[in-house]
Amino acid sequence: MLNGMILSHNHPSNSPPSPADIYNLRAFNLAEVRAVTKYGVYSVKQPEIWKKEFSSREELNQKFLDLVEPIKAKILIQHKKGKIDIEQANFLAQNMIMRRIARRYGVVIELERW
Repeated sequence: MLNGMILSHNHPSNSPPSPADIYNLRAFNLAEVRAVTKYGVYSVKQPEIWKKEFSSREELNQKFLDLVEPIKAKILIQHKKGKIDIEQANFLAQNMIMRRIARRYGVVIELERW
């Protein structure tokens, strides 16, 4: 029923698209998933060809979790030096993780800023 549709929803935590968003894009064959945040609207579009497959939501979420610690460590250094606040650190870390996930599977995540 959702085949080829655009799914729009909000992310009140202002996070980028999540592993669940990418999972839903694939599982329901959506054309696009949009996530509205205070920074603007994120867009994830269905690629013509997926670079890699994933068998479950849990598998995709685990790929996300595997990236958290290495990226978090890098970002926290900037926070401890006072270069960014904790909200910026969270935003930056989540963006970096999701960009890597997107490259792995062949989707493009874009942010149209307000």
